[in-house]
This record gives sequence, C-alpha cells and structure tokens, in this order.
Amino acid sequence: MPGQMAAGTHSLAWDLRHDGATVFPNMILEAPDPARGPMVRPGTYTATLTLGERQIAGTVVVSPDPR
Repeated sequence: MPGQMAAGTHSLAWDLRHDGATVFPNMILEAPDPARGPMVRPGTYTATLTLGERQIAGTVVVSPDPR
C-alpha cells in the first residue's frame, strides 16, 4: 500500500498472486487476463509494515492446495 494514508485502522488483502503483465491498448491477448499474475508457490513469505522510520516484519506461510 504505497503512498500517504490518513490516521486510523487500515487492512490489506493479498490475493496470493504475483504482479501480472502490462497490458497495452489494442494488444492481441492469448490468455484470459494477462494482467492477473500467476499464483505464488507454497512457501514462507515475509510481510513488512513500514510506518515512518519504523518497520515491523512477520511471516506468512502459504500451504499447497490440498485438492
């Protein structure tokens, strides 16, 4: 969530996807939605919250789909 935020409580949801491709006007698309990136691989990721000069880091574990 880059940029300036007002004081208060905020939340952020991660859709477990990488950034997608850049889509240009009049581009011929071979995929349903290239702007929607691929899912991340199972593993441990680091989430960092930055407030001014202060940073708090934690881990997020993505498990494989059990299906």
